[in-house]
Amino acid sequence: MRKRIAIVLVPMSILLAGACSESGGGTNGGPDAESVSAETYATSVCGAIADWVDEIRGLNEDLQANLDPSSIDALKDAMVTFLDDVIASTDTVIADVEDAGVPDVEDGDAAAQHLLTGLRDSRGVFEDARDRVEAMSTDDPVAFGEDLQTVGTDIQTSMSTIGEDLGQFESPELDEVSKDIPECEAVAASAA
Repeated sequence: MRKRIAIVLVPMSILLAGACSESGGGTNGGPDAESVSAETYATSVCGAIADWVDEIRGLNEDLQANLDPSSIDALKDAMVTFLDDVIASTDTVIADVEDAGVPDVEDGDAAAQHLLTGLRDSRGVFEDARDRVEAMSTDDPVAFGEDLQTVGTDIQTSMSTIGEDLGQFESPELDEVSKDIPECEAVAASAA
């Protein structure tokens, strides 16, 4: 069972990195959102995303190290807790990206909203996964493992689709400036 769980979770952190490579950021859409330079915006957003990816990788490593495959109920509880922690981490990156402001580029607000939509969609994927794991029966360990594998596959599929949308900024100017920002390079390297 432990190997099956590892197969489900390890790709999740890899997908998160892929979903965020060279991504842009956003605002809560309010009229008071601060306009910032393209460089400031990209640096803030890439830094927030790098922290998010690192935190989820750490959560995944902790989960892997502490799994108790001898108890299906403990395994289920650990998975729900892990997904709760991923959701909390995603809430933090959303807030950080909102705080980054709006890039002072053509259609900067649209670029900012694009990333926030992707991050919020990611949060929804994790919420759905958590709710599904919470509802799983532990009466049959084989069925539980298969159901957990299905949840992992669904997360991978959803995050791949979201990642395609977030593969670059929605602004050529932001794409260009991000090439010279170490935080953006680090996010892109973690996705490779």
